[in-house]
Amino acid sequence: VGVARSVKASGTISNVFSESTSRIQTVHPHYNKHRTILFSTVKDSRNEQRLIALKEAMIDLGLLSRIDVSALGEAASVSSVKGYDGRFGKSAIKTYQSFLKSNKLSDDNLSVDAIRCARQIDFLLKRHASHDADWVRHSDDNSINNESKAISRKVVHPLIIVLDNVRSALNVGSIFRTSDACALAMVITTGITPHPNGPGATKLAKSALGAQYVLPHQHFDTTQQAIDFLIQSNYHLVGLETTKLSRDLYNSQEVLFPPKTALILGNEVTGVDTQILQQMDSLVEIPMYGSKNSLNIAACAPVVLYEVLRQWNGQHTIHNIDELS
Repeated sequence: VGVARSVKASGTISNVFSESTSRIQTVHPHYNKHRTILFSTVKDSRNEQRLIALKEAMIDLGLLSRIDVSALGEAASVSSVKGYDGRFGKSAIKTYQSFLKSNKLSDDNLSVDAIRCARQIDFLLKRHASHDADWVRHSDDNSINNESKAISRKVVHPLIIVLDNVRSALNVGSIFRTSDACALAMVITTGITPHPNGPGATKLAKSALGAQYVLPHQHFDTTQQAIDFLIQSNYHLVGLETTKLSRDLYNSQEVLFPPKTALILGNEVTGVDTQILQQMDSLVEIPMYGSKNSLNIAACAPVVLYEVLRQWNGQHTIHNIDELS
């Protein structure tokens, strides 16, 4: 009891031992023999404090209605050799254990740490339940890697996206992921655009989630080289840019995206190069209803790509990318 009070007063385990050592040595001549008992007493008291703080945090956050803390504690007490309780999953249990057995010398911010831990446990339990549900599909959990990139694609759409000197690797990675979801034939990067196996590849991979391994891609030193390649391959070139000549993505009477369309998206600040715009077969814009003139490129790409597929209505698909030649 005296030790527990000392912990509460001092706030650190180290202070308890420095204050208590002389007293223990006087009472117990065999200090080393009884030192383990003191450690255990302090540890149990501190764990109890942290558990109470965690429960209070869950009450404040309204989490006790869906998190059984007692059952979670029982699951955490079972040796990992026997496996992890399927109700909670490994990650939530380890987070709970780490919080109670924290090596922090001070608990000055215990309430803040407890709230952070409670939120993390709640998230991990939701994720575990989602992954454990047979009817929820999770197929892009970053499990695609360089070794398993030979994954068959159900269909391929005769649609290519060209990224003209885009700066952000995270934007590019996001567009790779969207392009894979839309089963594009290829992603073309040009100039300073980060690309797989090139500058920015590591950061790109964080948002691509493996799409860069399954989606065909090609990099050109200049956008003009990419345009020449597409013209030779008989692609219809569509520039996505806000201009006086641009057609509304949703309200055009013309066919904006025939089969074998290449969609060119430009730099986040300067847009598509004006010299490149002059070579387009058509220009298209997303209508803007607010005060800003444009969307972020990573937000823009899925809007346009899914609208193209909606307009095609499943009529233009191929089963082999060689059919594009």
